[in-house]
Amino acid sequence: MCQTTKEQRAKRRAAAKEIDQAVAAIWEARHDPEALTKASAAAEKILAAPKGHATMSQTAKEERAKRIAAAELFDQVVAALGEARHDPQAFIKAYATAKLKTAPLTPDEAEAHFQASQKAKLDAWKKQQAANNTLGPKVRTWIRRAFTDDETCTACRKRDGDAYYTLEDIDWWPGNDCEGGPDCRCELITIYADEGKYLPGK
Repeated sequence: MCQTTKEQRAKRRAAAKEIDQAVAAIWEARHDPEALTKASAAAEKILAAPKGHATMSQTAKEERAKRIAAAELFDQVVAALGEARHDPQAFIKAYATAKLKTAPLTPDEAEAHFQASQKAKLDAWKKQQAANNTLGPKVRTWIRRAFTDDETCTACRKRDGDAYYTLEDIDWWPGNDCEGGPDCRCELITIYADEGKYLPGK
C-alpha cells in the first residue's frame, strides 16, 4: 500500500471518529437543553468543515485511470485470443501481439471506453430487469449497496443505500463513480414488492 493511500485511510478514520464522538456527545447531553445546544453546535461545525477526502483526489483519479486502462487492455487481449482460438497460428500471433503491447490507452481514452462499456452493461441489465418484472414477481425498488470496510472509497460510502424506484431513475452502474473503477465492489440489490420492506418515502 502506497504512503498516499495510507494517509487517505488515516484521514477517513479520523473523520469518522470525530463524527462518532460528536454523536456520542449529543446523546450524553440529551437530557440537558443547554449542553445539548452546545453539543449540537459542535457537531454542526464538524459536519460543515471541509474534509480532505470529500472529493476524489488527483492521486485517486490517476489510480482509477490506471485500473480502467488495465481492465480495458485485458479485455482487448481476451477478445483477440478468443477470436483466434480455433486457429493455432493466429492464436500464437495474437498472444505475442498482446504480450508486446505494453502501452495501454491514455487515461482519457480509458475513461471514455470504460463509461461506454458501463452504459452498455447498464442498458442490457435494464432490459433484463424489465423482462423479469413483466414475467415474474414485481420489483418494488433497487438499492445501491456498498461493501463497506477500510478500503471503501468516499463516493461509494456516501451513496450506499441510494434507492431507485423505476428503471428510468437508475443512472449508475458499479464502478461509475468509484475510485477503484472496474474494481468497485458495489452492487444493485433488487427488492420485490412482496418482501414488504419499508423504504423512506414509499
